[in-house]
Amino acid sequence: MAAPHNADETFTQFVAAHGAMARRVAWRLMGGDGAAADDVVQNAFVKAHAKFHTVLQEGAREAWFRQIVVREALNQLRWLGVRRRVAQLAGFDDRVPPAPMRDSGAVARIEAAVAALSPQQRAIFVLVHLEEQTVAEAAAQLGIAEGTAKSHLHRALTSLRTQLEDLR
Repeated sequence: MAAPHNADETFTQFVAAHGAMARRVAWRLMGGDGAAADDVVQNAFVKAHAKFHTVLQEGAREAWFRQIVVREALNQLRWLGVRRRVAQLAGFDDRVPPAPMRDSGAVARIEAAVAALSPQQRAIFVLVHLEEQTVAEAAAQLGIAEGTAKSHLHRALTSLRTQLEDLR
């Protein structure tokens, strides 16, 4: 049985309102890989559509959906790591060559340094410093303790400072 037309319209409006945010977060978490970010966003909207009717408060929907996007990105990063490891064990080199740098400046270096962080470190860094969430909000979205989030954030910042020290 088809969902009521009004529910479809509400979800369509939700997609229009939150698509750019989802793409931005996914792109950052996937290290600038646009195709992977698109996959993350598509899967996140499919998962959100299945449970959309259960989140009744409009204000809670964005945080709920952002959490779906983050978890979907982390899952995809885990699977990418598994596939790479299996390919290495089998003697294949399935790494995609890095995308050409659009410039040789600081932006490309910063993006590469963020992409080199572990998935958890990248996620907490992106949510806190680029998406301007509190550590508590980011921890809740990642499903980790606030202390663990602070630890990941500290390691991420230490790594970025070390890698980008010459840019100061």
